[in-house]
Amino acid sequence: MAMANCTDIEDGRRNTQKEETQTRGWNKLNHDILVKIFRKLRDEHLLVDVSMVCCSWEIACWDVLFWEGDCHQLELGLGYKKRLGRPMDYSEMEIRGMRLVKNIMEGDKAYATPMNSWAHSLLCLLLDNDFPVSDRILLYIAERTPQMRTIIFSRSQRIARRGFSRAIIHWKHIQYAILGPIAGGCNQNILKEMGKNWNMLQHLCFHIDDFMVDEHIAIAIGKSFPRLQTLEFFHCCIGQVGIAIFVGNCGELRRVKIECCWLLEAETSSSKGGLRKKAEPRDFVEWPNDLVQVRVLIGDSYR
Repeated sequence: MAMANCTDIEDGRRNTQKEETQTRGWNKLNHDILVKIFRKLRDEHLLVDVSMVCCSWEIACWDVLFWEGDCHQLELGLGYKKRLGRPMDYSEMEIRGMRLVKNIMEGDKAYATPMNSWAHSLLCLLLDNDFPVSDRILLYIAERTPQMRTIIFSRSQRIARRGFSRAIIHWKHIQYAILGPIAGGCNQNILKEMGKNWNMLQHLCFHIDDFMVDEHIAIAIGKSFPRLQTLEFFHCCIGQVGIAIFVGNCGELRRVKIECCWLLEAETSSSKGGLRKKAEPRDFVEWPNDLVQVRVLIGDSYR
């Protein structure tokens, strides 16, 4: 009788364990196992789809995307609009974007590791076209990433001059920068402010429609970035007088790339003014500095 009771008890335990195993959801799966699975998925799928399943999956996604190994890059925007699930205006997108940034950078979700140490190790910030960049989001990130070396803003129309200036004072080690449009335009004052904080800058790319590189802008570039080695322009308006100035005054400049730009044949004080034509390689054959390699790409992206 006693043996029968023991057998019944053991069978009951097995049945209970079996039921617990059968009823345990994917959200209860061991964190390390989730991480191993998620490493095999593409980043955009983790950000857009997988991280939205439940809290434990989101934590594992952040671990793969941002918190593990030697990852020093924060990339925001890839598939962000799809993640939102429905069309919405910019203000609502920005609110949700701020919430996402805080969720990534705050707290102690990943193995109870303080996010401060992780954020301080970030070296690269990439903001994609889909992400609603604003002054407060940029400042929030800048205040927490003092070691940043690279910034890439594919689209930054919602960042104002003042907001941009407030953010960049926290980045003293920038060496590589790609800049999109800034609300109010990228003028001499912005360039000077960048120069005060980015005196280690070696590569600078302007991806700004109708950004006019005239004499004043050229002087500001030459004086603000003494260590500049590579300079690129995309969809800008290039003035030959301005180009000659910084080629002759940026002592360490070695490479200039001009892609799908306009050549101003008659420069004026207005970025919209003056006669202009598509910039071609023969327009720059007489630059005064033989050490500078000039590459001009015509392309089909003229508006």
